[in-house]
Amino acid sequence: MKKIKASLMAVAVVLVLIAFVAPSSAYSIVYKDYADDGTGGSIWTYEVTCDPTDSHAISNWVVAWCNPNAVLEVLVDGKSTSWDYGTYYDGVQGIKIDYPIEKGHTSIVIIRLAGVYSTDYVEWRIKASTDIHSGTVWGPVVCATPTPIPEFSTIAIPIASILGLLFFFNHRKGRK
Repeated sequence: MKKIKASLMAVAVVLVLIAFVAPSSAYSIVYKDYADDGTGGSIWTYEVTCDPTDSHAISNWVVAWCNPNAVLEVLVDGKSTSWDYGTYYDGVQGIKIDYPIEKGHTSIVIIRLAGVYSTDYVEWRIKASTDIHSGTVWGPVVCATPTPIPEFSTIAIPIASILGLLFFFNHRKGRK
């Protein structure tokens, strides 16, 4: 019984040490909204947060994307801001937004793109001092091309085939 108690205490001590040693971060990029801009483009809204308990303020961040020509505008807290395109931190290719966010603050980021894209989770990186933090967020798929509208023939051929089969079987049924 004493061995079991000693083992349980040892496990509890190890778990507590892991909890204190493991770095915790509340740096985050959170998806908030998607909208069609009415001109064939899309508007993506995110919240970028630097928790007051984080060790450093955010200096810049990157959201994965591979078509710099599709980026029409980037707004942070309602103001147009500079952005760059390239490959950054751990090889993430995308939009780098140089807009510092102080500890304890959240900024609203709006990215307006030309085209409508399929969606999935995309990578992000936040740089705070020399630390790089990473995660994923819902957004336009990396290297996706605008979703094409199928040509008429793509839809018409299968429908014509089905109607043809219906007429064929109906005609055969009438002959019997």
